[in-house]
Amino acid sequence: MKAVCDEYVKNFYRAGKPQSGERLKNVAQTFTILRQSRHTADYDVSFNWLRTNAIGQVDLASSAFDDWRAICMQEEAQDFLLNLLFPKAADILKSSKGEAEPS
Repeated sequence: MKAVCDEYVKNFYRAGKPQSGERLKNVAQTFTILRQSRHTADYDVSFNWLRTNAIGQVDLASSAFDDWRAICMQEEAQDFLLNLLFPKAADILKSSKGEAEPS
């Protein structure tokens, strides 16, 4: 899942930061950030989580959900979701449409 999100963020910047992709980039980037924060919370006992840290993470997630609600019916967002949840199925669909594999 992290690799899929990282690829969407990279593609956003490669495409010249199109305004239409800003919200999807935010969702993908937030997923990666929150995944890392969860990993830190689970495994890094030296990190001292403060209330402000937790509130910041919740605000970040809330913003990502707002962005997702705004774009969830767009084809690009649906493609992202398919890639995120079912990467092998997304590859099969891409190959059947004649699209190139992601690099």
